[in-house]
Amino acid sequence: MMVPSRRRRKLYSELLLWDILSAAMWHYPELGRKGPTPAMHVRYTQDHQYIIVEDGVGTVGITNHAQEKLSDVTTVELPHVGVQVQKGAAVGVIESVKAASDLCSPVSGEILGVNEALTGKPELVNEDAEGAGWIYKIKLVEPSELDTLLDREAYLAYVREQG
Repeated sequence: MMVPSRRRRKLYSELLLWDILSAAMWHYPELGRKGPTPAMHVRYTQDHQYIIVEDGVGTVGITNHAQEKLSDVTTVELPHVGVQVQKGAAVGVIESVKAASDLCSPVSGEILGVNEALTGKPELVNEDAEGAGWIYKIKLVEPSELDTLLDREAYLAYVREQG
């Protein structure tokens, strides 16, 4: 019997906790966040980015798995607000003590805003990659592009396959 690595166990634990919290917020919206709506979608790329879309606006960042692989994030080069981008286009760069990686847009659209907190505190990506460490917001021009991205289960399976 194979025992999952410590990193995998941590990832599974965090994802289980996220699922539990999401369910709790759905059933008890008074916990501080409105529950998921039919207009809200969470999708993932094979480049380990997420996009949370609500009312045609996506919040994009890197996944917890990606920040663990990068290690200590030292710089986040944010995209320029107002720029039109195509799906797959480089919009910024994230640098760590291990590597620098392009941030490619998971969808086409207009950059509406960026997380300015990252300019002074890039470690927010390590501390809360899928929360306070979000990178930018984008207005989708082609919502059907979301269909080409992975849902949560498919992303987790992809991560498991990659080892």
